[in-house]
Amino acid sequence: MMKCHYCLVYLSYATLAAAFVLLCVVIFWGAYPYDPVSTHGQIVVLNEGKSITSGDSIVTLWDIKKNTNIRPEVERQIVCESGFVQQLTSQQINLDEGNNVYRLMVALPDVIPPDVCQVHWTAVYQMNPIRQVTEKFTSEKFEVL
Repeated sequence: MMKCHYCLVYLSYATLAAAFVLLCVVIFWGAYPYDPVSTHGQIVVLNEGKSITSGDSIVTLWDIKKNTNIRPEVERQIVCESGFVQQLTSQQINLDEGNNVYRLMVALPDVIPPDVCQVHWTAVYQMNPIRQVTEKFTSEKFEVL
């Protein structure tokens, strides 16, 4: 009978210790200040005269520092000064870790009216099972002809 009592006491301590460790992991995952990516300055539009014909591609230059190997889910949209917003297809972008410079192209749909616009990117990183980090980026303004 005494051996069974000690087994229950040790089992209780082990359960409390496991619960404490699990609680610490959840608190760490939720509170850690993740910084998956950062840009060095604004995203530059490389098209000549910063003007693009509707249906053409916009070429952008990114100077970024990626601090993780996690691939984000990226939503893109064209936002114009007149209030016109065009959602583009989402994609996963696999960029290398560290400081890098990339030239990325975005195909503009034919439906964009003549206006001054920007490209907005929203990258969602799933850092761990309970935490997502959302980063937002905006290009320089460009004119759609």
